[in-house]
Amino acid sequence: MITNCNARQKHIMSTNETEQESVSEDDRTRALRESIRRSFPVEPYKGKVTEHDGEFPDHFDDDTAILDEEKELYDALRGKAWTAVPTEIFQHQPSGYGLLTDEAFRAFLPAWLMRSLDHIGEKNEVRDFAVYSFSHTMRQFRVLNPEQQLTVRSLLVEFAERGTSRFVANLAKEAVALIDRRRY
Repeated sequence: MITNCNARQKHIMSTNETEQESVSEDDRTRALRESIRRSFPVEPYKGKVTEHDGEFPDHFDDDTAILDEEKELYDALRGKAWTAVPTEIFQHQPSGYGLLTDEAFRAFLPAWLMRSLDHIGEKNEVRDFAVYSFSHTMRQFRVLNPEQQLTVRSLLVEFAERGTSRFVANLAKEAVALIDRRRY
């Protein structure tokens, strides 16, 4: 009977330890979200959303498919702040920020970054695309101010530690290494 009680206490302790780890993970995620909020101003974006704003055809086909994606971004983002980006855009365009002008990228990247923090321990297509894009090209990273760059770096460090797969974690480490070597 005493053994059973000790086993039960041990189970309760391990559950509490797991809950502690879960709380600290949530704290880490909350801290990253707060960093995004601090680093990126929340104001309606009035500039050009994509390179082809206003040049969209009436009908889309295989030859104009990329324009269809840009039109969807234009319609969803024009005149909005990053906090007002419709959630459907992340399902249709998990890497849509890559089609934005540099100014629109700076204005709307935080929406994708926030979405990349959703379900941190599970698969997240937005996170995977963000990590992949920052590990392969830093062109748009250059348009961010130093505080925003530091925020992106912090997220990549987090994803290296808590990526959904080894592949994503390794890509995040590569991206951090590029940033640290100032290869952008």
